[in-house]
Amino acid sequence: MNKTKRKREMILNLTEQQRDYIKITYNYNRYEVNFGEKDPIHREYYSALDLINEFAENEIEKADFDDEAHHMYIVELESFAENMEHFNC
Repeated sequence: MNKTKRKREMILNLTEQQRDYIKITYNYNRYEVNFGEKDPIHREYYSALDLINEFAENEIEKADFDDEAHHMYIVELESFAENMEHFNC
């Protein structure tokens, strides 16, 4: 039996106001994202890659990171790149 993983997609259906105001913070072990200033949609991501994938699926091109979230995002991406080099990917 051939089992394949189905790509998880989450279309957020954001309004223009929600797309224009995206704030990312880092809290303990996850990224917390608020979409929209008034009555925001709140999402949590446990890795930078999860965040990147969902933003790509929803064609989100910009967001504001607080200092800690930005630092953790860079650290995770650098670690991912090092691992990919290690495995010759």
